[in-house]
Amino acid sequence: MKTILQQLTSIVLLFMPLFFLKNNIQAQARIVINSDFEQPLLANANSFGFVHHTAVPGWVTTSTSGMIEIWRAPFNGVIAASGQQHIELNANEPADLYFDACMFNGEVLNWSFFHRGRNGRDSARLLIGPPGAELEVLRFGTGRNAWVEYSGNFTNTFGNRTIRFRFQPISTAGGNLTVGNFIDNVQVIGLAPIVEFEQTTYSSLESTGGNIPRLLVNGRIPAGGLALNIEIVGGTANLDIDFSHSLVFTIPAGDYDGTNSIDISSIFSIIDDANDEGDETVVFRLENPQAPLVINDPNCSGTINNQTTYTILDDDFLLAVELARFTVSSECKSNLLYWESATEFEHAYYVVEQSKDGISWQSIARVNAQENSSEPKSYQFDHRNPATETYYRLRMVDIYGESEFSDVIYAILPCNTNTTATLYPNPVTKNGLLKLNIPNNSQINSLRIVDMQGRILNQQLNIESIGNEIEIDIQDLPSAFYQLIYQIDGQSKSLPFVVQ
Repeated sequence: MKTILQQLTSIVLLFMPLFFLKNNIQAQARIVINSDFEQPLLANANSFGFVHHTAVPGWVTTSTSGMIEIWRAPFNGVIAASGQQHIELNANEPADLYFDACMFNGEVLNWSFFHRGRNGRDSARLLIGPPGAELEVLRFGTGRNAWVEYSGNFTNTFGNRTIRFRFQPISTAGGNLTVGNFIDNVQVIGLAPIVEFEQTTYSSLESTGGNIPRLLVNGRIPAGGLALNIEIVGGTANLDIDFSHSLVFTIPAGDYDGTNSIDISSIFSIIDDANDEGDETVVFRLENPQAPLVINDPNCSGTINNQTTYTILDDDFLLAVELARFTVSSECKSNLLYWESATEFEHAYYVVEQSKDGISWQSIARVNAQENSSEPKSYQFDHRNPATETYYRLRMVDIYGESEFSDVIYAILPCNTNTTATLYPNPVTKNGLLKLNIPNNSQINSLRIVDMQGRILNQQLNIESIGNEIEIDIQDLPSAFYQLIYQIDGQSKSLPFVVQ
């Protein structure tokens, strides 16, 4: 707790957004992350700030406000025991401060920390054990003149699980638990870094080659990194034909808390070929870690993912049918769809689909394929009593159930009296000209092109038409669905169109 004068002369971060840094409440590190409270670094020296614990990596407070009080030296003449910053055990209400560690049964660690009183002798205690069942291991008190280091060891007899290290205030020189008990440079030593695969399965399209398997690491990896073998122990894919791989992977140096993952792309990559070969797999297993690295359970989930399967999803399958043409011609009460295949091989049938907006589709007919042929085959379907404006596409299904879609075409009934103008060609090709045909004696006042998100992409005012036709430059619009919004004779109208 600070005086009003101190609050006016310091940086108070009461309103720091909760998304400022990753929420570390669930981290169960094998080391103390942010052991000397240097993150986040306050903007100014000789200041203090209230920072929400989601912005303080590695640490959590039981305070209802979620605030941790950080001091940056030399505020009030106090120099940190380590680095530039330390914390006061309580911010604006009495509360505990803790971090969690992932430990295994029988493991032993050494712990240490520095403590100092603020205005005199302050006291607190350290509790260690499973969350909610921690036991007091040390009660300590320190005066205001210097930092004092306290240390000890802990043997985990609670099985493989999360172990909590909790600091709890007991008293302060002034009697106010929110004023006193400085803590800094908290350490746990002796827990070996551990590693496993983040997931037991991964997959990616062959042409993409992404979603490479990732490793979860927990603990301190020293300078130079630590290596382990990632061996291939099974699968149907072939080395140097479907993928490339090196045996030894080195985990980069750094502090890991079991929540961040790293991929193995430095030793594994997909080879994209043009062969129709079906999906293939690669089975990896972790072996032979370099001491002190251990293959175990970095996130204390209860399982050890020492093996994973990567599936290469083949995207080189041959299309059962190659379309040469897909068109529509319209009369007053029907749209006649016509399509022609260049070749057909192991093709089963076509599904004719319609849409009113080019987004939601409905099947309206099934047309069986003709026999296998390298010669053109023609088909047609007469869609009776369609909507005034309709999008069409074909779903082409082979004998194995795999399917592909055709391009989308668009039709508008020519004799519908509600249509005051028509667009053509529709669909229109990229870099082409879109033409708007308007009725005799009508005047276009303005027009604009709007995408499916409602963004205006093109706007023209005071349009002068030549006869009944207006040419519109679509300005390299990407392939998508659009609306042409236009004002004709004082009324606003719209027409959809497609850029292929």
